[in-house]
Amino acid sequence: MGNQCQGRDEEKTQKSNKALTQTMQTKKPKISIQDFKKIKKLGQGAYGSVFLVDYKSQQYAMKEIAKSRIQRESTKNHIESERQILSQTKSQYLVELKYAFQDDKNLYLIVNYVKGGELFYHIREAGYFNLEVCKFYSAQIFMALQDLHNQNIIYRDLKPENILLDEKGHVVLTDFGLCKQLLNDELTKSMCGTPEYLAPEVITSSNGYSFEVDYYSLGCIIYEMLTGKPPFYSTNKRQMFQDRLNKQVQLPDTFDETVRSLIKGLLEIDPQQRLQGNQLKEHTFFEDINFDELRSVKPPYNFDSQTSRYFEQFTNKTAFIITQSIKPNKNFLEFPGFTYEKN
Repeated sequence: MGNQCQGRDEEKTQKSNKALTQTMQTKKPKISIQDFKKIKKLGQGAYGSVFLVDYKSQQYAMKEIAKSRIQRESTKNHIESERQILSQTKSQYLVELKYAFQDDKNLYLIVNYVKGGELFYHIREAGYFNLEVCKFYSAQIFMALQDLHNQNIIYRDLKPENILLDEKGHVVLTDFGLCKQLLNDELTKSMCGTPEYLAPEVITSSNGYSFEVDYYSLGCIIYEMLTGKPPFYSTNKRQMFQDRLNKQVQLPDTFDETVRSLIKGLLEIDPQQRLQGNQLKEHTFFEDINFDELRSVKPPYNFDSQTSRYFEQFTNKTAFIITQSIKPNKNFLEFPGFTYEKN
């Protein structure tokens, strides 16, 4: 679960989050942090940490968010939105919220523990994936995005660190800290995400953007699965942004025409011309994929699912958002309706 951040187009966000918050279930807390035994740290975010925990002999992933690090109202809005989106989304490709509660110091989100760890780790260990493995995981990531988009949720931080593999090797998407529910075909303007996977229209952000940005990020991940690194990668972030805005991606000679067509279509600078939705699903790259049966197919990638070493606690690929300072109101650290327990 990666970093969470705040946005600068927050007026609409606050309105939509108020509507979301009103639908949150408010229950008398039945559990507290004392009920959970921390086993190990799995990751570090901008506002807290992720731990592997034990509760009643079951293992879960617990996101612990420090209230003291929530310095802006917009950050609070993002956290409330994440809590609501986690509880309302139902998909075999997404982590499932089990519990949510708070105390004076922290907020806690408890989700199912996905044992296989981060796709980032597996790409790094393998160096790169062969075409069969890349195709399978690309199709499953697409299905995860479809499940979100069908609920009008834009993800905005698709990256290998946020894509987990379960014990059977199937994709499970995690960390909804930058998700936003778009209402009535609205656009959003926050410059947020992880630099290596940002779509050009997020970088400029002046005219707003929509679901197309998630397909651009998918194109970056497909490129990375096949080569070992994201397109346009540079340690100089400014240069990386400039190249993404002004240059066409350079593809290895080993890529066949189908792969070239797919990646160029996904990394199209113009979001209206970008491969997306059913057009992407029907691309010849996926011609031998049965999307409806993906979850029952044995993944073409083997690993030892009995270990938890597949998580990267600290990487240099962190999410960010450009924001303006907003003075918090007196109720800043109150999160009414945050408590949740899955029936």
